[in-house]
Amino acid sequence: MIATSRAPGVGVAGLIVCVTDDEEGVRRRIAGEFGLAGQVPEYRAVLDREGVDGPEDVVIVGDEQAVVRRIGELAEAGVTEFAASPYGDAREQERTLAVLAGLARSAGHST
Repeated sequence: MIATSRAPGVGVAGLIVCVTDDEEGVRRRIAGEFGLAGQVPEYRAVLDREGVDGPEDVVIVGDEQAVVRRIGELAEAGVTEFAASPYGDAREQERTLAVLAGLARSAGHST
C-alpha cells in the first residue's frame, strides 16, 4: 500500500514485515488473522486496485535478503517514508527488527 502526499517527492507506505524461513506459513497466518479486513469495502477496493486477493498479498515476507530487496524496491518506487509493522513469532520479530534496524542505520537514522 503506497500513498503519495501532495508534496512532490514524498511517498508513504505502511506494511506488515516479517523475516522468516517459512514465507508460505506466515502468509497463511496473516490470511487467517487479517482476512476479514478484505471484506471491508474500503479495504477491498484497495486490494482490488492492487490486483491481489487478500492482506497476505500486500506484506513483505521472506528471508533477510528478500525483505531488504523488497524494501529497496519501495524506495525505488518513490517511497520516502516507510512504517513497518513487525509480525511473527518472537524469533521472526527479532530477525525482522534486526533487519529494520540495519536499514535505518544505513539510511542515517538512529535506532
